[in-house]
Amino acid sequence: MQQSPTRYRAGNGMQRDIYQRLLPDLLAKLSWSPGLKVLDIGCGDGQALTEFLLPSLPGHGSVLGVDKAETMVEFARNNYATDQIRFLRADIGSPNAVDEIGGKFDRIFSLLCLHWVQDQKQVLKNIEALLAPGGEAILLFVGESTFFKVFEKMATSSPWQEQMQDWTEFVSPYRRAADPAVQFRQLAERAALHVLHVAAPWHKFDYDTLVQLESSLSAITPFLERIPVGERPAFLRRCVEEMVQVAPPEGEGVCTLLHQLIIARVPKAADYVAE
Repeated sequence: MQQSPTRYRAGNGMQRDIYQRLLPDLLAKLSWSPGLKVLDIGCGDGQALTEFLLPSLPGHGSVLGVDKAETMVEFARNNYATDQIRFLRADIGSPNAVDEIGGKFDRIFSLLCLHWVQDQKQVLKNIEALLAPGGEAILLFVGESTFFKVFEKMATSSPWQEQMQDWTEFVSPYRRAADPAVQFRQLAERAALHVLHVAAPWHKFDYDTLVQLESSLSAITPFLERIPVGERPAFLRRCVEEMVQVAPPEGEGVCTLLHQLIIARVPKAADYVAE
């Protein structure tokens, strides 16, 4: 899935809202000391790492951001790379991810990324292998979302069904779980990770205008690059119409998006010592 950094930055208000609401409390609970090596899985354009994560990690050591999308990695390199901060293309869902990324990391973060990966067993196995002794990961991703309902409707009843035949590959593998937090805990423990904390809270985001909603859909939908250029405005308008039907506004806006997030704090099981 290749994303446009320009479209993503123009439409990432919902993502920024999640970071601003949830990250301060998560990071306040994280044990930290200067010089620790940091890995950001699914770094995207580098903005979340550099603007939201690193300012809360004083005196950090080397930092590596990885993402599957080369367009995002290139943007991040051009805008945020320093002597301490590097960016690399790597697929965390691949059996080769550990070799591609290389090294061990004291703290691993992944923000709004892991729901795109169907093979959660491989993801968690890779994270465990990339954690240094005493290492810890903070993972924040999506279990259920209004977006996924729109993907399903568009894939089964729109003129673009052909381009969306594999839509199930782009929704969270936890979407149908009776209890996504329990399912995550089971998978993580099988991967030799200790689940210090996991929760699955709901998050609401209100879109004030249809323009804002269309911009967000343009940023998030993984199918847009497949749609013929001349048909993209119509495709996005149809997505907006479906979103408004599926998620009517709870206030004065045009749409209220619902996400069920999965938030987990996971040290390596072999190294975990109760606080």
